[in-house]
This record gives sequence, C-alpha cells and structure tokens, in this order.
Amino acid sequence: MRLSVRRIVAGAAAALVLAACATPQTLVPYTPAAGVNNGPRAEVPNPGDDRHVLVRNLLIVTTGDGSGFLSGSLASRGEAVALRDVSGAPVRADGTAGTAFVVSGGTRVDVPARSLVVLTDQPTITVKSPDLVPGFTAEVVLTFDKGDAVRLLVPVYPSTNPDFATIVPKR
Repeated sequence: MRLSVRRIVAGAAAALVLAACATPQTLVPYTPAAGVNNGPRAEVPNPGDDRHVLVRNLLIVTTGDGSGFLSGSLASRGEAVALRDVSGAPVRADGTAGTAFVVSGGTRVDVPARSLVVLTDQPTITVKSPDLVPGFTAEVVLTFDKGDAVRLLVPVYPSTNPDFATIVPKR
C-alpha cells in the first residue's frame, strides 16, 4: 500500500512538471513581436472594420543622438493604399509629449492591393527628436491616402539590442 501512495505522488509530480512544458494558449489573438499592431489580425478582419490598411509590428529603432527609424509592416486589406505622412512625438518619462518628430526620408510608401510591405525594405523613414530615448515610447501617426490616420503608441528600442542590431534600413 505504501508503494502505491509513492507511485501516485510521483505520478502527480510528473504530471505537473510535464504540464508546465505544454504550449501556452490564449483566447486573444496577438502578435508575439516587439512592436504594436493597429487592429485585428490581417487574416481575420473584424466585420464592419473599414480600415484600408493594417499596421503590424511597428516600433522605432534608435540610432543615437535622438534619431531613429521606423520598423514594421503595412498591409492592404483590399485596394492599394499609400502612406502619405508620418508625424508624432516621443513620450517623456513623466508621460508628457516630447518635442515633435522631424520626419525625413521615404514617407511615401505604396502598398499594392492585398499585399504586405516591410518598411525597412523601403527608403528609410527617419524620425528625430531630442526626447527620443530607448526604453520609452512614442506616439506615431501614419496618414494614408484613403483618409485613414493610424495613431499608435510604439516602443523605442536601441539599435544595439540584439533583436534589432542586424536591421539595416534602405537609405
């Protein structure tokens, strides 16, 4: 009898250990990435969602001295769209808006119908502000030709982070 109790306890302990190795599941879809998205998963859009473009994994990679570049993807949900303008500002440590971005580079990005465009494969969209600091966030507003304006609070990462050190944007 004593042996069977040991087996039961050992079996229960093994079950707990093995259960910890199971694949985690969630009822909420999400992108396991460092950046942020603007809405539903591209492959399962919400009915009635009239956005023409979806933003995926958007973030800023800082290169130092208050400058950085946008990294992420734009996906057209139907007809072709084009990014026309980028604006925004970093968020300071106290939660207030920092100095607005000076944006340069490839702020016009054409996204063909039902396609995905990776921003770092396009001419670089550079953002500059003395308040742009790795580890904080920034508000970024992307304005598209169809009238969509996507406003996101995005993370700011240093280019020395191993996950982003190999990103070499087009110039």
